[in-house]
Amino acid sequence: MTSNHITVAIVGHTNTGKTSLIRALTRQRNFGDVKNAPATTIDVTQISLSTDNFTFNFVDTPGLEDAMGILELLPNSSLQASKSDEKNTLIHLMSDPTYQQDFDQEFKVLNQMLKSDIAFYVIDVRQPFLPRYHYELILLLKTHIPILPILNFTYQADYIDDWKRELKANGLHYYLEFDTILLPKKQRLYEQIAIMLPEH
Repeated sequence: MTSNHITVAIVGHTNTGKTSLIRALTRQRNFGDVKNAPATTIDVTQISLSTDNFTFNFVDTPGLEDAMGILELLPNSSLQASKSDEKNTLIHLMSDPTYQQDFDQEFKVLNQMLKSDIAFYVIDVRQPFLPRYHYELILLLKTHIPILPILNFTYQADYIDDWKRELKANGLHYYLEFDTILLPKKQRLYEQIAIMLPEH
């Protein structure tokens, strides 16, 4: 990827506000489909935001629903496994047609992450940090691309402190707060990307 293009995969559990985040960032209110129902986005769609010398490609992805199922198929990581070995094991699993129907949405998400420079992990902080979210984090981290958590629905942030604690426990010390009513602080968002992607 050229230095003046950054591809951002927007990922997360189903119905956490991924498409709404892209609409807010690009000011394209008609992008995608937004409903208060699970699995509204079922495919990968992209929209770009450009200046004279820079382009962000925001890629909307389906919601994750069965991260644990994929993790159960992966071999237990040994202490000697390198990050590239771990990523290659995941790629090998996704190329196996045996599992593609059962994990169609998850594979679309993971494949897009592997083609992206960074991922925004959109979180509904109205929800407690359940085991399924723990498995999601473990799975997403196996792609070994930079992940920036976006804490959504912060106006009803019943569990925001729990989420922050769990993110830090998984090595994710950066995050930004956002909700679907107020625009995110865009300058902070782009500054954070600059920190996480110094080559850009």
